[in-house]
Order: sequence, then structure tokens, then C-alpha cells
Amino acid sequence: MRCRHDRRVGVTARVRTIVGLEVFELVGALVGTVGLLHDGYEFMGRTVETSELPFQSWVVAGLSLLVANGLVPAIALVLAWCHHHRARMAHLLTGAVLMAWIVGQVAVIGLVFVLQPVMFVVGAAITALAASLPAQVPGRDNGRRGTDTPTAVGS
Repeated sequence: MRCRHDRRVGVTARVRTIVGLEVFELVGALVGTVGLLHDGYEFMGRTVETSELPFQSWVVAGLSLLVANGLVPAIALVLAWCHHHRARMAHLLTGAVLMAWIVGQVAVIGLVFVLQPVMFVVGAAITALAASLPAQVPGRDNGRRGTDTPTAVGS
């Protein structure tokens, strides 16, 4: 994948908001992963026993968190940085994965801390904002203009 990052290309407020929410999700996933791998029982405030987890392991829970809510938004952020035509789809996937993670988490361990509904709202916001972005077509400028594109004025 070639990165077409160009500082001259304007980034909308919606895209900045999506990026900010994805960075928030990514940081949360990193903190959560470290906490679960270090001592999941204490990290979870002694509210969840490993016997309640699908694989009875904090390690599996931590690594799953890292992949689902760390790797997925990281890929979306790279695609957004590079103005890749699949960035919108990656943002949509990021929001959907986060909401699915929270629904699954609440189904397995219950509603045990305030960040669960907060992160669900973050996922919904990412999804809604990404859905409102225009679809991008590969090979088109998608409304962006570089210095090599002639204009009616000054051409």
C-alpha cells in the first residue's frame, strides 16, 4: 500500500472526530491489555473470576482485546492518514467491532464498570460519523486537489 498522505489535503471535522475517537479506543485497548495481562483479577476490580471468561484466561482476554480494539482502529488510523479509499470502511468496521465487543463483554461478564456504556457510545459515534462520510472511489481524486491539477483560475 502506498501512502498518499498530503498535508495540503483538507481533513474535515468529522474525520478529525473519528480519528480522535479511534485514538481514545486504541489507548483504552492498550491500557486494558496491559492491565489484563499483568493482573486481570485486580484490574477488573475483583468483579470477574476467570471461570466466567470463555477461555478461563486473562491472557486470552487481554490479547483478544488488543486485536479487536487495538489492531482494528490502528489499521483504520493508518488508512485515514494515507487517505486510502478504504479508510471509510475501516472506520465503519472499527465502530462495529467496538460495539460488538461491548455487547459480548456485557453478555459474558455483565455490566461491571462505567466504561462499558461509554465505549459502546464511542463505537456508535465512530460508526455514525463514518457512515456520513462520502464513499471514496479508487483512482479518483474524490474532491481533493493537488498542485498538479489545473483549475479554471490561473491555469
